[in-house]
Amino acid sequence: ELPAHIPVTCKTRMQPDDQKTIEFLQLMEKSGACAIGLHMRFTPDRPSQPARWGLLNNVKHCVSVPLIANGDIFTAEKAREFQAMVGADSLMVARGALRDPSIFARMRGLPAPDTKEEVVERFLDRCVKVGNSYQNTKW
Repeated sequence: ELPAHIPVTCKTRMQPDDQKTIEFLQLMEKSGACAIGLHMRFTPDRPSQPARWGLLNNVKHCVSVPLIANGDIFTAEKAREFQAMVGADSLMVARGALRDPSIFARMRGLPAPDTKEEVVERFLDRCVKVGNSYQNTKW
C-alpha cells in the first residue's frame, strides 16, 4: 500500500466517444486518482495527426479532480492558445519539452535559462561521463 500522502495520477487517451471517455474518467476518479492526464487523441491516432483539443470541452466537467491536458503543445504560444480555447486545469508537455527544454520558462513568460543547444550539449556530456550507450541517448 502507498501512504495516503503520495498522490497517484494517471494518463489516458480519449475513448471512442464522449460518453465512454466520461465513464472512464469517472471510474479513474472513483478509483482514487487525484488528477488525470488526458491525451487529446484517440487510441488509433498517430502523432502525425493533430491533437483534438476541442474535445476537452465535452468532458472536462465530468470529474472534480484536475484534468491535465496533453497533446501537441510544442511552443509557449501553442500552450497559451490551447489554454485560451479550453481552460484546462493543467497542461502536460511531452515532445515539446524534448524539442525545447526551456518551454516551461517561456510558458510563464520568463527568460529561457539556456538555449536548447546548451541543454543538449550538457546532456550529451553527462551521457558520455556515465557511459550511456549512443543507442539509448535521445534528446
